[in-house]
Amino acid sequence: MGGGHNGLVAAAYLARAGRRVIVLERRPVPGGAVATEEIVPGFRASTGADVCGLLRPEIMEDLDLSTRGVQFLPIDPEVLTLGGSFRLRIWRDVGKTQSELATKSPRDAEAYPRFVALLRRFAAAIEPLLTMTPPNVANPSLADQMGLLRRALAVRRLGKDTMQQFLRVPPMPVRDFLNEWFETDLLKASLAVDALLGTFQGPWSPGTAFGLI
Repeated sequence: MGGGHNGLVAAAYLARAGRRVIVLERRPVPGGAVATEEIVPGFRASTGADVCGLLRPEIMEDLDLSTRGVQFLPIDPEVLTLGGSFRLRIWRDVGKTQSELATKSPRDAEAYPRFVALLRRFAAAIEPLLTMTPPNVANPSLADQMGLLRRALAVRRLGKDTMQQFLRVPPMPVRDFLNEWFETDLLKASLAVDALLGTFQGPWSPGTAFGLI
């Protein structure tokens, strides 16, 4: 196995299952994209990924990573964007971000909490799929069928209006989706970066709105 974070997780589970595992890494630092290195004397920083949201908390807890020295430091503000005389900070606290937006666009400040709430409802319906074993589509077991039924019910419980949005938004270009909500270009650009990061696509590309969820 390689020594990146995905390889290390796979190696840990294979070893737990009784397999003999060899981890090989050509770099002097393990972790792959999720590594912290001293880039100048006295200053340590992430040299790969700026976030590691797909390193699931269930895996971190199962492998007891916190007691093994793994520590994640939340960044706040999460985003700082500079635009001429105006700077925009997106904070973890929605109300704090709303207050900052109010100085530039009262309309965007009013819309922002509703926008975040909608995305959180989408995410709550989708997130369990990230740790769900993919079903055998050709010959699904009863457990497979029940798992899919639970996910379908979670989407149904979003309510008619939100469910319609849930079906409409993911195929959209992120540009069109953000234009429906906001008027401030700096805010739209700040949010679009998250949707496009690592996709090799642009804001006009279909399906990029899904990256915000």
